[in-house]
Amino acid sequence: MLIRHPMTPEKLFRYGGQGPRTTMLCGAFHLDDPKLNLMGTLLPPLLHLKNSGRASAQLRALTRCIETELKISRPGEQAIVTRMAEAFLLRAVRDHVLASSNGSHGLSAILRDPSIARVLGLIHERPEQAWTVHSLANEANLSRSGFAARFKLRVGATPQSYLQRYRFSRAVQLLQTDAKMFEIAQRVGYDSESSFSKAFKRLMGKSPGAYRLAK
Repeated sequence: MLIRHPMTPEKLFRYGGQGPRTTMLCGAFHLDDPKLNLMGTLLPPLLHLKNSGRASAQLRALTRCIETELKISRPGEQAIVTRMAEAFLLRAVRDHVLASSNGSHGLSAILRDPSIARVLGLIHERPEQAWTVHSLANEANLSRSGFAARFKLRVGATPQSYLQRYRFSRAVQLLQTDAKMFEIAQRVGYDSESSFSKAFKRLMGKSPGAYRLAK
């Protein structure tokens, strides 16, 4: 559709039709690496926020601010639009979570499950700790098998898989700093630079050093 009917120089997308006029505001976020996209694990593929209530009014206000900023090119436009787009996304996710009172999977389900929410908080706070399914189950005050099944139901991944993906998402962030490789390895739960490098390459397809150079 967009290839056959590209945007005009004024950044407008026009497609003829006999129905009522519809205005679309499109945007996208660039992920460092889709393999580590934890947001995609915890959110549905589509968020539908209803056009009603205070939350909707605030999202519409943000949308109008973005539209206004894009109409005229001015200094700082890109930075301002980026920050407003980030605020829009965070607000939309929060509204989705607050409006979701059912379902067994995703952020809203996790927030309604104190045991799993506690475990995720511990993983995020201390990814370097030598977590096992058994130790995480103890933190959740659940049996090992019961915890593993409940975690997968809520999060959509096994505890080991989620822990590894979170550790490497932190590693990717640290690789964009001046931190030494052995320090990064220790901060994401590996005893040696060698074991960290092997695990990183297995998941990411390249060594940490090569990943750092590519960035």
